[in-house]
Formats: sequence, structure tokens, C-alpha cells
Amino acid sequence: VFGENHLVQLISLQNADGSWCLDENLAGILGKSLEDLQAAVPVKDASSLSWATVLAVVWLHSNAMQMKGEWELLEKKARDWIHIHA
Repeated sequence: VFGENHLVQLISLQNADGSWCLDENLAGILGKSLEDLQAAVPVKDASSLSWATVLAVVWLHSNAMQMKGEWELLEKKARDWIHIHA
């Protein structure tokens, strides 16, 4: 639907609570396989939502800083979610 605009794709995948799901859609935006992302979870008991949300925020900072005005509020929502759930 959003073509190659990965920022718009990533924004569209954010859950209403501020988190992201660790799934094929997110993996595609990140340029990794879902299996690689699942294997790279730094804390084995961590929630996949927590890991996915951290990855999404890191991607924003690494790949979309020039458009920070477009995503800084959703990043705040994600950070708030991480502080509560991680």
C-alpha cells in the first residue's frame, strides 16, 4: 500500500498502545529475516513486543532523522510503552 516508503510503512505498523509487533512486515522494513530478529533478542525472556518496539525506535533514529518532526510523537509513545512494559 505504501510502496517503498519505509517510514510510512513503519508508522502504519505501530499499535495503538505505542508498541510494534515482531512480524514479517517489521522484519521487511528492517531488512532482516524474522528468524534473525527472533534469534537476536538480547534477553531471552523479553517480550517480542518489547524487542520489536526497541528495533523500530532504533530504525527511526538510524534511517529517518531528517523527518524527525513526522515521528517524534509516536517515538515518545513507544518510549513510554517501553518504560512500562520492559
